[in-house]
Amino acid sequence: MERLSFVGFPFGVSVKVSYKSRRCLCSIRGVAAVGPSSVGFPTAPSNSHEEEEKSALLCTWSHIEDMVRRLGDEMEGSDFDAVVAITRGGLIPATLLCERKGWRNLLSATAVFYSDSGVKIFGMTEPRFLHFPEASQLDGKRVLVVDDVWDSGKTGVAVRERCRRAGAAVVKLAVLHFKPSRNVFANDGPDFYADKTDRWIMYPWETMDSENFGQKAP
Repeated sequence: MERLSFVGFPFGVSVKVSYKSRRCLCSIRGVAAVGPSSVGFPTAPSNSHEEEEKSALLCTWSHIEDMVRRLGDEMEGSDFDAVVAITRGGLIPATLLCERKGWRNLLSATAVFYSDSGVKIFGMTEPRFLHFPEASQLDGKRVLVVDDVWDSGKTGVAVRERCRRAGAAVVKLAVLHFKPSRNVFANDGPDFYADKTDRWIMYPWETMDSENFGQKAP
């Protein structure tokens, strides 16, 4: 276990890195941080996300609540008949957004494309659906698709287009984070997003083994 500090976070962070999964497990200890302004991860065999991991963007629950609040404000005047959460990352943002807006028709779509370590699954060039709502649940409806991040954009676009093929009258897409430099679709992107970034993002639900993580905003 190595003690490091993250960019912009004025407290101690304990970091444990798994070489196998390339995921970082963090816990807030409430101790003033000293040291470098960004995280350097121990090196294992390099992958396409090595540079992003060197300065990970650490989101607390308070950050998530603030971003959902801003998304809700951005959607002021818009109404939707159904919300489709892309699992797993979109489930919590979609639930919080539905609570804020009073929407009750929350559905889910499961598409696999990336592993937990953020690397595309071998042999896959497009997302593969494991679960999707019945067409009757979307036909003629105004649909909001929610995910945590638009990275390449392939998953969000695949879900959006399948909603359209199911007969949805309107389909909009909302994410917490938009990564424009990694977007593979020219002149396309999420309809609503809370923040832009090009950094590796760590959400609080990805570090659930740390019981005190994210309880206080920095």
